[in-house]
Amino acid sequence: MAAFKAIMISHFKLLARNKTHIIGSMGIAVISMLLFGWVFGGEGAGINVNIGLTQKAEGQLQETFVNTLEGMEQVTLVYGEKEELIEGLKKGQTSVVLEVPEEPFVPGQEPLVIQAYYDASSPMTLQAAQGIVSQTVTGINYAITGHSPVVSLQWESVDVKKIRYIDFLTPGLLGMLLMWANLYVGVGLISMREQGILKRLGVTPLRPLTFISGKTAAQVWFSLFQAVIFIGIAMAMFDVTVASSKGLLLFLIILGSLSMMSIGFLIGSFVPKTESANAVTMMISFPMMFLSGSYFPVDGAPKFLEPLIRVLPLTHLNEALRSVFNSQVVLWDIQTAVLVLLAWIAGSILVSSRVFRWQ
Repeated sequence: MAAFKAIMISHFKLLARNKTHIIGSMGIAVISMLLFGWVFGGEGAGINVNIGLTQKAEGQLQETFVNTLEGMEQVTLVYGEKEELIEGLKKGQTSVVLEVPEEPFVPGQEPLVIQAYYDASSPMTLQAAQGIVSQTVTGINYAITGHSPVVSLQWESVDVKKIRYIDFLTPGLLGMLLMWANLYVGVGLISMREQGILKRLGVTPLRPLTFISGKTAAQVWFSLFQAVIFIGIAMAMFDVTVASSKGLLLFLIILGSLSMMSIGFLIGSFVPKTESANAVTMMISFPMMFLSGSYFPVDGAPKFLEPLIRVLPLTHLNEALRSVFNSQVVLWDIQTAVLVLLAWIAGSILVSSRVFRWQ
């Protein structure tokens, strides 16, 4: 225990003295938040249109309506029960929820009413969703009768938290901060190996597990320190709030730090030289930063990139952080992201532990 504590404290001091590391992790995130927050802070985040449907109606008119929406590339349809979809709307998972009537249309009767629930807190998304749904209804009415409406829309607002661009940006930059703060642990490991520090430690009673766990604890504490400062700036300057529990946010920060750190250890186990490790880390971090949606949504990314985007740990970390910041969620609601991050941690540690060497 004494060795573990000594390793943790010494590594934490080294991190605190490394101004380049601090600027590279927290500095970029803070500057990005200030720049984009001042420019776009009051605007809604541009998110693709997800439309929830309470059922896939079987009538000819209803089928025409649903099939028209399904044929639009910018629209993603989500089917489910009304209560479930309304909850998803409040959490930002959908832009509009449509309750399509089951009964068929009979000529001469009153138009069928499609109940549309919407999120008024995101004007840009709402405008796009309302335009798509309204144009679809207008096209069906015109195609069937030419003038008399057979379908009408009844809009109803659902009260949710107003999501600004800064509310979208802050969690993504926090995820990016955790990536920069921990991914370079591999470079530091290789540097210690090149300087002979690991070789000297290897002839002492110090066990690899104690050494690695001490460095890991120091990295996590340092990441928490940076995260608290970053979130504090976001709250003070842009009135960013955390909708879910602070404990869940703390858990995600620790889990995100460990997932990025495990990849860093993986790099440190396979790459022989510091220069090469720097290059490899940059090759991993920069594409991941943009493909994982730290700055902007990636819903409109090309189809061939989707499998890569979904496997990246930062993608799931950013999504989970955004849910915690902007919605009232519990651990179960972000279970997919948590499981993916745990899988990255377990896989990376398993591989790196087998190939770890003191020299």
